[in-house]
Amino acid sequence: MKGQIGFLKTTVIGGVIFLIPLIIIVAILGKAFQIMMRVAEPLSALVPIDSVADIAVVNLIAVALIILACFVAGLAAKTVSASNTKGG
Repeated sequence: MKGQIGFLKTTVIGGVIFLIPLIIIVAILGKAFQIMMRVAEPLSALVPIDSVADIAVVNLIAVALIILACFVAGLAAKTVSASNTKGG
């Protein structure tokens, strides 16, 4: 019985430890999507499309901006980490 309780306890704790970073990432991406939607709405006015497709265009622009921001952040991180390494 003690072994079963230990198994349940470690499984639940492992699940929580696994889910917390996922929840944080989803929350951050959700907030980033809301911000990028505000940025993308004026940009979608430049694309002449009917109203139903316009919503999809705004969503695509927002997602593209998030991906672009991640790419730029990755480049910056790579540049910073490359400059901090010792030359061999």
